[in-house]
Amino acid sequence: MTAIAPAMPHSPLRPIRYSAVLLVLAAHVAVLYAIVSAREATAPVVEPPALTVIELPTLVSKPESQPQPAPQPLKPQPQKAQPKPQPVVQQPVSKPLKPAPDLPKSETAPVVAPETAKPVQEVKEAREAPAAPAKQAEPAAAAEPPSQPSVQANYLSMPRSYPAQSRTLGEEGTVTIRVVINEEGRPVSTEVAKSSGFARLDEDAKRTVMKWRFNPGKVNGKPVTQAWNVPVVYKLTN
Repeated sequence: MTAIAPAMPHSPLRPIRYSAVLLVLAAHVAVLYAIVSAREATAPVVEPPALTVIELPTLVSKPESQPQPAPQPLKPQPQKAQPKPQPVVQQPVSKPLKPAPDLPKSETAPVVAPETAKPVQEVKEAREAPAAPAKQAEPAAAAEPPSQPSVQANYLSMPRSYPAQSRTLGEEGTVTIRVVINEEGRPVSTEVAKSSGFARLDEDAKRTVMKWRFNPGKVNGKPVTQAWNVPVVYKLTN
């Protein structure tokens, strides 16, 4: 037979211990709740910022008014010119011609061509000789002066110079001057009979010859006016 252990006597302190533990737990919970509540009460509530939505009005551009084209003036249509009524011209009624009477036939004379005029020979005008006395029997031709002087004119003084511009440009040549010399041996007029090819030399030659002096030509021992060709040579020397 097994021995049965005797039962432990019931302790009166066990329920008190349980209730004390419960009270301690409840106190801790109360303290924690109080702490949490205090924090929630002291902490400021931060509200999220409110978003403000601003609606911008949309600008609608007005359509630009295009200028209307100016109305073109109507071109006047050309009026067709009405043809003018032309007057009716009455043609004259031609009268019947009377037959011409028969005329007696006449013999036609032959036409004679006029004689052609002979060419007139050129007649040189001869100088009229002075009338010789009636007593002298010399022929009239002896009183006429010869066509050429018996003594030709010649040079007396010939000052001259070379144009500076012609010398610079290298112009040279021979100018033939037609000079009229009076009875005193002075040039009356000059003209270029043959050019040197340079107008500057030609003009200088005319001025130069007008400064010259000549022995005039003579007829029967008397000085006469005479035309003479004078060569003026322009030649550059090295």
